[in-house]
Amino acid sequence: MTDAVDRKLTVEQALAPLNSRISVILRLYYLEELSVGEIAEIDEFPIGTIKSRLSYGRKLLTNSLGETDE
Repeated sequence: MTDAVDRKLTVEQALAPLNSRISVILRLYYLEELSVGEIAEIDEFPIGTIKSRLSYGRKLLTNSLGETDE
């Protein structure tokens, strides 16, 4: 149980500096495990917008953690 809590805290710390709109979408998708469709309903945005923001958020998160695809 402690490992799960530690991982969640680490993820929360990584999301903290991101744009709030992007970090909320990432939290809903990865931590709350909502589908893209469910997030689109909550945020009242098209599914394509949510997918785009997820993609952008992943890139920001990867950059903030100092990781690259190369």
